[in-house]
Amino acid sequence: MNKSKGGINTNVILFGLLIVGAILVFGPQLMGGGAEEDTTPQTVPQDTDTTSSEPIDDGIDLGPIVVAETIDRDGCAVGIDYTLDDVESFYVIAEDSEIAEGTEVFVRLYQNNQAVEDLPAIIANQNYDNTCISFIFESTTGFDFDAGDYEAEFYVNGNSYDSVSFDIQ
Repeated sequence: MNKSKGGINTNVILFGLLIVGAILVFGPQLMGGGAEEDTTPQTVPQDTDTTSSEPIDDGIDLGPIVVAETIDRDGCAVGIDYTLDDVESFYVIAEDSEIAEGTEVFVRLYQNNQAVEDLPAIIANQNYDNTCISFIFESTTGFDFDAGDYEAEFYVNGNSYDSVSFDIQ
């Protein structure tokens, strides 16, 4: 048995140093660290203005936002009307729009500056050019919408995009 002057086994000391060295070398990999750090620059969208009708992302440009009581077979407004009388339903349409595949769009309705309903989001299944994106608001009670000032606000990929104001009498 090898012993140093203090009575400590030198094999134990060497074995301990070997264990400590192994922990220092292999410990970070075993614990999930030690991987090469990703130094790839991250891009940050530069357009943060989400309240205009300017494109907020490549391939996304909603056209004029309009209100109508009916739409045609392409989902475009038939007669634009910003003052509605006694309606149980109406459409809010983004006309002449360009939208990229995978883009999520929904509309939030406000009555007298209070949010009253979010319609379910739609997700573009392909790229669309020169298309109408229409949403229908329907009374759930079977009665006409209450009279008041309304606003419908389009959201694109979770960001406010543009809105239209109208009245129901």
